[in-house]
Parts: sequence; structure tokens; C-alpha cells
Amino acid sequence: MSSAIPIKLIITSINWKNNVQPDINHLKPIVLTFNFKYSILDKMRRIILFIVVILNVFIYTNQSSQEDYLKIVTNVTPERVQQGEEGILKIKITPKDNIRISSHPEFIIKLDQTNSLTFPKIFFTSSELDFQISQEQENVYLELNKEVEIPFKLNETSLTGKHTINGEIIFTAVFKDNWSLKTYQKFSAGFRASRNTKTKKK
Repeated sequence: MSSAIPIKLIITSINWKNNVQPDINHLKPIVLTFNFKYSILDKMRRIILFIVVILNVFIYTNQSSQEDYLKIVTNVTPERVQQGEEGILKIKITPKDNIRISSHPEFIIKLDQTNSLTFPKIFFTSSELDFQISQEQENVYLELNKEVEIPFKLNETSLTGKHTINGEIIFTAVFKDNWSLKTYQKFSAGFRASRNTKTKKK
């Protein structure tokens, strides 16, 4: 399906040689009409194709980065940490039903860096965390049945009040029909920081 757009060009003034211009009041305007054809159907197809591509990108991004394949329970002990003292971040990881966690590519726990806290390191692999493994035919899976404990120190100059430890788990989920997906899932844990009066006296 096509359509034509009429465009009219009305000429009411003409520049003559030697800058001599006749009186336009006695001249009839010159009207030129041009018809530009375009396909409405082609234009609609392009718009629909563009929308479909954008929706596919949006859906893929959300599925790969926001889908929760793990149940992650976190807490910090003690719940109140004094400036200059140590605490422990505890992470319990449980895969959702009909999902196994592959040992390869490497399972990683990554912590966000912060000026208030000091960690021994910010990357922890499955081999470092000493997870047990199980093998089914050629596939090797992690048994995430232990609670992970990561020590940290609250810096002496840290502000008092509520603090949050943020991080993410990078893993490969294997589904019931044996297809797999490498993805990540974020987590956080909160605690309160209090003033250390002993440190201040020193």
C-alpha cells in the first residue's frame, strides 16, 4: 500500500537579470505541485521490527541478570560491630528446585569494595570455599550445603550507624533438561557500627 503527499511550491517573486523585477501584483502566482510516494506498509514493518528487537534485548537482559536461581540467606555476626573490630559475613546458598550448580565455569563469590570495611580478599572461588562435589556421568556439580563465612574488619574511621555489605555470586545453573546458563545473582547483608570508646581513649 502506498500513498502520495502533494507538496505545493508557490512562486510570488522572481529575480530578473540586472535586478529588474516586475510588479508581482499584476502577475499570477506560479504553482508547482510535486507528489512524493512512500510505502506506509514498509514503514510500519520497520517500526514493528525495531520494537521486536528492543523487546527481545530487554527480555534477555532481565532473564539473564535478574532471575533468581538461588535462594541466598545472609547475616552478619555480631549484629553490632565496633570501630576497629572484626565481624563475620555468613552466606547460605540453596539452588531452586530442579537446578544444579556446575563446578565449571568457576563458581565465584565477589564482594563490593568499600572504604569502611577491610576483607582478606574480594573474590572467593568454589575450590577456596571447599564445597563438596558430586558427579553424574560427565557433569560435575557443587554441593552448596555449607554456610560460607567471610571475616571482615570495620575500619576505625568508619561512620557509626547502619552499614551494608553488597556482593554477587557468579555461577552456572544447570536445568532439568541439561541446558545451562552462566549468570549472577546479587546479595546484601546489613549490620550496625558503633563507636569504640577504647580506641578513642588511645
